[in-house]
Amino acid sequence: MSSDKKLLPIIISGSSTSLNQSFLSSLYQTLKQNDFADLMPDTNFTAAINTINKWRTEFPQTYKEFSSKLNIKVSEYIDRLGNYDSEIYSNFIELYPQLTSGSEFNPFTGFDIVELYEKVNEKLIEAGKGYSGIFVVYDEFSKYLESSISKASINDIKLLQDFAEKCCRSGKKQLHLMLISHKEISNYIDTLPKEKVDGWKGVSERFSHIVMHSDYSQVYEIMNCAIKKDVSLWNSFLSDN
Repeated sequence: MSSDKKLLPIIISGSSTSLNQSFLSSLYQTLKQNDFADLMPDTNFTAAINTINKWRTEFPQTYKEFSSKLNIKVSEYIDRLGNYDSEIYSNFIELYPQLTSGSEFNPFTGFDIVELYEKVNEKLIEAGKGYSGIFVVYDEFSKYLESSISKASINDIKLLQDFAEKCCRSGKKQLHLMLISHKEISNYIDTLPKEKVDGWKGVSERFSHIVMHSDYSQVYEIMNCAIKKDVSLWNSFLSDN
């Protein structure tokens, strides 16, 4: 607190079923509120390129149909996306529902969240605004665990593992992640399949565990401030007892 260095706090809250979306939206909102929106990479164009490459390797039929709808080579199409060509991106947005049974393109699908945070962190430090890094706080992480742990994918588990690992290696470009929950992660995973249990144990082991114990003196201090008192009645009570 007394040093001249500071960390940009990014607060994630709520029980969203998508960890990716929670991390991304909180990052964007924080940057926007602090006038750092320009530090956010152009994820839309990168995500479009990632999607095309995924079609090529995993969904050849979709890729073939996509290629047939273009009047230029796919390689040129990707190059223009890489150069932030808004006309080509608009074309991709238009084609996407035709190739995916009407679904809407989500630029954040398949994007590496940890890599994104690392890039934003580097830009933040280089911007010379006095920040030494980023401190991410997932408030009420227990709500996410209670509502979504059974539906959480392996990718969600990997996100937390990779993020924790990146924090440990961040060095001078500080990156921190705090998960706040009512109980240990191990208390939420009893009913999960073994594969997910092992994954969540792996997440838990990558974090330092800080346990908060209630202090009786603090409890009485809170009670003392919360209970309304009439001094004259209290003095009378004291003398009578």
